[in-house]
Amino acid sequence: MSTHEELTSTLKQAEMRITPQRIAICKLLSETRSHPTAARIYEQLRVQYPTISLATVYNTLDALVGLGAVNVLGH
Repeated sequence: MSTHEELTSTLKQAEMRITPQRIAICKLLSETRSHPTAARIYEQLRVQYPTISLATVYNTLDALVGLGAVNVLGH
């Protein structure tokens, strides 16, 4: 399992801006033992980050999947 720092570094490699919302997504992914959906991640984080969008979650996940940092399940 990757740490949130490793996931954040992967986003930097993809030339994505490192925002507090993207860091939170990386932290959630690195700390969970489940396999959350994008919608679940969005629901969990929008309490703390009311300006987060579902598109941000999807774009972040797509970048992480594209670079091989995380895997898609049930796809």
